[in-house]
Amino acid sequence: MKKINSVLLIVLYFILTALILCIPAFYNQYVMLYSDSLLYLEQSIKLIPTVDRPIGYAYFIRATTWQSTMWMVIFFQGLIASLLIYHTLKTVLINTVFKKVYHFFAICLLTFFTTVGWYVSLLMPDIFTSFLILAIFNALFGRNNLIKYIFYSTVIIFALLSHSSNIPILALILIVTWLILLLSKRFAEIRKKALAGSIIIFAVFVCTLVYLVKYNYDHFHKAQLSTTTGIFFFARLIDTGIIESYTKENCNQKELRICMYKDSIPKSSQDFLWNVNGIFYKMGGWSNYQEESKLIVKDILFTPKYYGTILSDFSLSTFKQLTKFQLGGDLLNSQTEQWLPVYESAKKYFPRNEIKREYYDSRQFKEKMGFEFFNGVLYFVVFCSLMIIAFVLYRYKIENKMFLLLAIVFSGVFFNAAVCANLSNIINRYQARVIWLIPFMAFIIFLNYIFPKIFALLKK
Repeated sequence: MKKINSVLLIVLYFILTALILCIPAFYNQYVMLYSDSLLYLEQSIKLIPTVDRPIGYAYFIRATTWQSTMWMVIFFQGLIASLLIYHTLKTVLINTVFKKVYHFFAICLLTFFTTVGWYVSLLMPDIFTSFLILAIFNALFGRNNLIKYIFYSTVIIFALLSHSSNIPILALILIVTWLILLLSKRFAEIRKKALAGSIIIFAVFVCTLVYLVKYNYDHFHKAQLSTTTGIFFFARLIDTGIIESYTKENCNQKELRICMYKDSIPKSSQDFLWNVNGIFYKMGGWSNYQEESKLIVKDILFTPKYYGTILSDFSLSTFKQLTKFQLGGDLLNSQTEQWLPVYESAKKYFPRNEIKREYYDSRQFKEKMGFEFFNGVLYFVVFCSLMIIAFVLYRYKIENKMFLLLAIVFSGVFFNAAVCANLSNIINRYQARVIWLIPFMAFIIFLNYIFPKIFALLKK
């Protein structure tokens, strides 16, 4: 009986912490929505693949809502976040006696002073990038059993299936982690444990990629990982000015559809991709302009004279993305004309008709949400967190697992910026989805190395 009561208390505790992480949604009076959110919802209802977005998040919505309420989506996102934070603390905390107390404080602090609560509360797959980073660390270095490996593997699968950017991010994090493990003698004892986790991650990675290729072949007759990456990268090259230069130099020798519009190529990739009256849709859009865009991208990548421009622009873009993580933006533009067809479709297909009944009463819809003060606090918290981490790294010898956690998180944050800024665009949402990991690292660092000193002084 005591064991049952203990398990029940643990379950209730994690339900509570998951609900705390959903506080931004409670403040909004409904699930937070982005311009793409209801497209994912509609996809989850019909389970019909679309060429411009992966199917993974639709699976997640379907599995967690049971077609009943979108509140269940963000609850499960909060539950996953809480569990990953807990297991990370359990792995790296030097003093684990009060781990649940530390975990509760971490949940509260991160919810009120970072972006994690907002992205848990958002009906978008963005939060899975930070889940991926923590799942990789715990699968490699945590105190794992079969159930935990299944949990981390499931998180990784949904992350890879939900957003194409997570595929290179995972691969790059593993490469950096193993370079650190192999190049330093201090990690000799931990390599064997990391090898077991790496094998599991690699197996999950390969199986998921095979599934993606087969899925895209079955539905779009194209054996490739993503049906849109080539178009996004092509659009990204518009920002650099390379596409405009390429058309001027090649349209006299090559028959390309874009040559018909070479004098009206937009200056912005976002204008190119999302202006439904623009040249992209006149050339065939997502379904019919992929082959030409891939041929042009391939030609550019094999032309050395463009390398300097690409390297310069992409380096600057990565830096800009690293510092661009404000909340707001499209979260406030909820009544624009392009959203209306999406709402009508969601109202038609979602059983409980929540959009009509609850979304229209939300702060977001009424545009009663302001993020200026919170964004100021957010930048201050991230700056202070970096200072705490830098101070401790300078003054103390960091324990091995803590060092590896920092390496994985910082490489994940950097690669997230590099991949998103250079394969898609520089958008606050991309970096805001992972920036909360920096204050989380500072919190752990503080508990492990600064708090014991303060406590010792107070005892004297």
